[in-house]
Amino acid sequence: MTSPFIRKTAAVCGLASALLLAGCSSSDGGGTAAPVPSAPVPSAPSAAGSSASGAPLVAEAPDASALAASVALKPQEWAAGFVGGEPYESARLVERMVDTSCEYVPNSQGTGRIGTMARTVRLPAQAGGRSVAVYARSTADVYVRAEDAHEAVSALRTDARRCTEVVDQEYGRKYRGTREVAPPRTAAADEVYAEEGQAALIGGAGDFPFVHLAARKGTVVVDVFVDVEQGQGVAAARDQSRKALAALLAKLPDR
Repeated sequence: MTSPFIRKTAAVCGLASALLLAGCSSSDGGGTAAPVPSAPVPSAPSAAGSSASGAPLVAEAPDASALAASVALKPQEWAAGFVGGEPYESARLVERMVDTSCEYVPNSQGTGRIGTMARTVRLPAQAGGRSVAVYARSTADVYVRAEDAHEAVSALRTDARRCTEVVDQEYGRKYRGTREVAPPRTAAADEVYAEEGQAALIGGAGDFPFVHLAARKGTVVVDVFVDVEQGQGVAAARDQSRKALAALLAKLPDR
């Protein structure tokens, strides 16, 4: 199942361009990614150097936290009119998971994540108004190994198949009708996952279409969650999420 906030793991029984992005359509989508080669990334600064092409390596980032903070999108990187959400930023390494009851709970097991930054944004429906036309979040997670990053993406798929509705008491939200869909195509990532569904406030009226995308490049996973007011429909969420994913991938260092 989706999470616009913090990545989940599969620890129990088994979730807003320049890139060529294909349209989404409902399917079992994506398939299983090929085996992932090991690619350790230190969290401490490494010795200066560069790849054969002269481009900086992900492993040579000053540290994992700085890399994540440099990738997650700020309001102006979405589109005109976007402002910071509440809370705006989160760099908590403590993770959560979806339990056997399809609710978020703390995850005490390590996952290899060594750096993270999530930034929430919103697009007010009217200038100065309190209603929100678009709610979105972009996240960059840095892992020790490529295998850890691959597992993070795989956990999203596992949870979506296991739980079509997930309750998030901490944020007062629930997600239902979650289904994996065909992901955007891009050569900028090693694997991409996509899901769609309906988001709602717990105890609130109305459902809001959402799109959730995650893409892995080496040891880094970038994640986009977008939900829109009902009048816009899921097509608007797809458009926003694809553009955001392209912007995130473009900010990742070359290998």
